[in-house]
Amino acid sequence: MALDERSNPEPDKCPPGMHWGRFKPAQGPWDKRVRFGSAKGGSEFAYRPAELVVAASQLDALNAVLGAAHPAVGQAGGYVLVGGITDPIETGRRLRAAGIDAQVNHVFFADAAAYPNPVGMPSPVGMPSPVGMPS
Repeated sequence: MALDERSNPEPDKCPPGMHWGRFKPAQGPWDKRVRFGSAKGGSEFAYRPAELVVAASQLDALNAVLGAAHPAVGQAGGYVLVGGITDPIETGRRLRAAGIDAQVNHVFFADAAAYPNPVGMPSPVGMPSPVGMPS
């Protein structure tokens, strides 16, 4: 996401499920691959559009509840990835209410930043220097 200098933009122009804060929506290759949503408790998360993860043993139950065949497009452990879901957040809620172990295909972001010290921070109580990392 790109920084936006506007401190308080018009809230009605904010996409559903997103908060402007200091950022504006990104324009790039992620737009179609990742969406952001909010849980009923208010926590926010990233997920893949049109995908659900469901217990492999409950794939037939998922298809029965949705009234259409949604074949597994991937499998890991005891779970399968199901594609072609129009609204994965609401569909996941509906399936969980029916007792089916289903959730959106969550996206996690990571950063490879690391300190150059192979054993980590040199002080067990935190930063050894009151002005930051020593050079």
